[in-house]
Amino acid sequence: MANTSEVDAALDAITEEIEANRALAAQVESILITIGNKLGAIPTTYADVKTTVEAFTPTGAWESLSKDRLAKQVTQFSAFDTAVSAALAEIQGV
Repeated sequence: MANTSEVDAALDAITEEIEANRALAAQVESILITIGNKLGAIPTTYADVKTTVEAFTPTGAWESLSKDRLAKQVTQFSAFDTAVSAALAEIQGV
């Protein structure tokens, strides 16, 4: 069984570890905000390309491939953006 000094030292160590990890979480929050901002810029940055590809009438392999690539990218973007937003909400909730 630990004596009072050992208990106090251990409780202090726990506090230090929690605070150190809280500081890491703040860094993660900052990174997630940056990622969210960069993701948020994608629709505006590539709006013209998206509009162009969506207007294609698939008359050949290239047009069809482009439409398929865009559809896949939209799905990937949406899933990633949702995951980043959820992770940020979780970190900010702590």
